[in-house]
Amino acid sequence: MPNLPNWSSRSASCHPEPAPEVFLWRPSRQQRRVTALLVVGAVAALLLSGLPIAAAIPAAVAVLVRGALLLRRDLRPATLRVELFADTARVDGVPVEGLSVAWRGPLAFMRWRGQGGRMQRRVWWPDVLVPEARRRLRLAAGQESSSPVVASVAP
Repeated sequence: MPNLPNWSSRSASCHPEPAPEVFLWRPSRQQRRVTALLVVGAVAALLLSGLPIAAAIPAAVAVLVRGALLLRRDLRPATLRVELFADTARVDGVPVEGLSVAWRGPLAFMRWRGQGGRMQRRVWWPDVLVPEARRRLRLAAGQESSSPVVASVAP
């Protein structure tokens, strides 16, 4: 009888670690456009309102400066690599705690605690995440079952 390899259940080669789901987050062009349009609209609304000119102009300048700072902040972040395992998550190779994904229509809001316990947040806009990756993110984050049918049994 030939010698067979040892196939014990404790063998790492028998049960390899499943590959993580990998997602790349990058700043959204759509978000920048929407922010710019909101800033322009807010400035126009202030200037066309019934406020006295002495109050409308400083308020419009403040809104313009704040909008420019927001747009500049959106240009700064680099691409993030998010890896979701069965029981853990890593962002840019660093293990994170409490990663959660909430969906509001086509937007996905991801938050987690990074190093030092500080809360981090990112928004996945539709132009950042293609539909196939969207579905994978829903499944990997545990937000959706694999069956599209809701359970038919009452609780």
